[in-house]
Amino acid sequence: MGFVLALQFLTRLPIASRGQAAITDRQLAQSMAYFPLVGVLLGLILAGVNWLAAMAFPPGLVAILLIGILVLLTGSLHWDGWMDTADGLLSGQHGQRALEIMKDSRVGAQAVIWGCLGMLAEYILLVHLLTLPRFTANAWLVASLAWSRWNAVIGVFLFPYARKTGGTAQAFIAEISLKEVIMSTGIAILVSVLVVGWKTVPLLVLNGIVTMSLGKVAEKRLGGVTGDILGAMIIAGELIGLFIGGGRV
Repeated sequence: MGFVLALQFLTRLPIASRGQAAITDRQLAQSMAYFPLVGVLLGLILAGVNWLAAMAFPPGLVAILLIGILVLLTGSLHWDGWMDTADGLLSGQHGQRALEIMKDSRVGAQAVIWGCLGMLAEYILLVHLLTLPRFTANAWLVASLAWSRWNAVIGVFLFPYARKTGGTAQAFIAEISLKEVIMSTGIAILVSVLVVGWKTVPLLVLNGIVTMSLGKVAEKRLGGVTGDILGAMIIAGELIGLFIGGGRV
């Protein structure tokens, strides 16, 4: 049940589970233990596509294909959070006013600018990664997506919820326990060690630093984290993994 709920929340894969109406907040929080495993599945899908596409297309075209597939699989959920986070945290506003800006369906200048910068960075880093041997590149796709989803678990566990009522992340923050953190961390470390070896260390350290830094800024400016902040943490994790995987760390 937990893995299925995690898939339903983090992806747009057509997955149904029994007893959907009876799902509790605690069950939603328990599903966070499997967030890195969802990243592993997404990474394996991209790895399979890369394995086939690289036979016929150059890295630049393959990178566009992989980014497009990942956006489709996740329903642009995390990029939406990345852009809304830019609008809110860089608006010059604090507290409730900043939260209102983030919730507004209209896209601000900061969202457009940072959305373009983030996507461009992901594309460039991915192109560089895809110039490496295919097995190595695919291993990093799996590791990067696993650790990026781990960031959301840490963000939920360490920081309060910013909104007074409602919101995507409220149930997770209210019910998460240390058990989910330990399980998700164990999954991320195990998979990462198997596919990328010792570079698991910089992955863990950099993701931890960036996640806690973004969470601290959000807590100071907004009063805590939101679903958008968690989405931004996930995108940041993808960029970190691609950066390290390309041999820069």
